[in-house]
Amino acid sequence: MEFASVGVKAISGSDRCEASATFVGESYKESSKELNEVDLSQQDLILTMDRTQRGHVVSANPGARSRIFTMIEVVQLLDFITGPDLALDVASGSEIAETSDYELDQVPPLPDDSLGRWKWLLAELDAWRGQIPVGSNPDPTSLIDIPDPHDHQEDLHVNFLSVVNESVEGFIHAITEVMSR
Repeated sequence: MEFASVGVKAISGSDRCEASATFVGESYKESSKELNEVDLSQQDLILTMDRTQRGHVVSANPGARSRIFTMIEVVQLLDFITGPDLALDVASGSEIAETSDYELDQVPPLPDDSLGRWKWLLAELDAWRGQIPVGSNPDPTSLIDIPDPHDHQEDLHVNFLSVVNESVEGFIHAITEVMSR
């Protein structure tokens, strides 16, 4: 897998955020890249920190809409897809409980090869978008945004990096689960 990082507000060629570099424990070797420097049509999956950024990306390339998620949104979907008695179990032919609140009979079988599994996972992310519960918070829309530490007066870098770290770990765990079945 290859990853790239760009910003919807980035100024191309400028230094990356020093505060983030301090928390990460290393200095960045590359300079900032603007969203328009990446060909979005070539990306399998596009993750943003919040819905506003997701909107900027959709505006830049409406054809990529099915591949654009917030980081938390994709992790919530991955947790659901790989959860017990859900899409991944159905796709891999595992016996599942008869009672389910979800329509799982449309889940396609899990391919044998890793590229096929990746494409299966991408299709399932889009298929389940908007169909799963996102929690019991009275404002469920707040559950899919990671606030940009640069948009606030207080320093949110520690919080931001903690949520990003947790989300990346969940992302890696889910992909590992799909690829190892």
